[in-house]
Amino acid sequence: MTTEASYPRVTWQTVAREQASAVGVSLRREGALMLGALVLLTVLFTVALVRHQSDGNGPVSLNLDPSILFPVVILGFLVPLSVWKGEDPSRREYHWAMPIPRSSHAILKVIFGWSWYMAAVAGVLIWAGLIAIATGGDLGIGGTDGVPLWRWIVPFAAATIAYLLGSMVALGSEHPWAWYAGVVIGFFLLAGTAAAANLPWLLDILGAIRNGPFGLETAITGEIPIPREVTTSWGEVRTMLVGVPALTPWIGAALLWLGLAVSGVLAIAFRHRER
Repeated sequence: MTTEASYPRVTWQTVAREQASAVGVSLRREGALMLGALVLLTVLFTVALVRHQSDGNGPVSLNLDPSILFPVVILGFLVPLSVWKGEDPSRREYHWAMPIPRSSHAILKVIFGWSWYMAAVAGVLIWAGLIAIATGGDLGIGGTDGVPLWRWIVPFAAATIAYLLGSMVALGSEHPWAWYAGVVIGFFLLAGTAAAANLPWLLDILGAIRNGPFGLETAITGEIPIPREVTTSWGEVRTMLVGVPALTPWIGAALLWLGLAVSGVLAIAFRHRER
């Protein structure tokens, strides 16, 4: 007579909960560094404010603006390296032993990494809002001069795009830093070659990818470059490209890059068939 051992069934909820906790632990050091940076910035800003007022100058206020989140958005390209640190593609054999499909495990990890990152972006926004309130600055909402609501959505959408593009590199490459360097250096080499060889069609393609109506820069900033006359500090008038907020181009660019990034992450996650 044999007795079969009874094992508790592992549910998706259990796997998701453990995955969220694991990703949070892997990002603990980065979270502590970010918190320390915010504390340091608060101290430096307070010292500068006190010195400014002690010199007999008027009060200084910080007006809240979506552009204040831009440095955090750029970090989105690097956050996946922390989410997947120590888990290069060759070190993920343990995924085959997980109670859910290997691809689903990878996607869950990407989703929870994104969730923690969005919490960090929101935390920085709250910190900047508290600084604005403490200094009597404008929160940038409401009124005739307030920032349109869609401008506040831009940083979160841009951070999502940056995170997913970074996740493609972290998921699929053993050497993600080489890919980052290769893409940046390759882009500028192509641009330099196109300019030197007088290839306007190639310059147009590179320009469209960077800051065209559907370009990555438009998706990240919510602005399109418009030529305008600008007076320099030494009085010279020049025509320069100035970023101007534009809702419709931003929606198109954001949807395009989100679609490409999501498709890339899914393709890499499902590229290995289950055994």
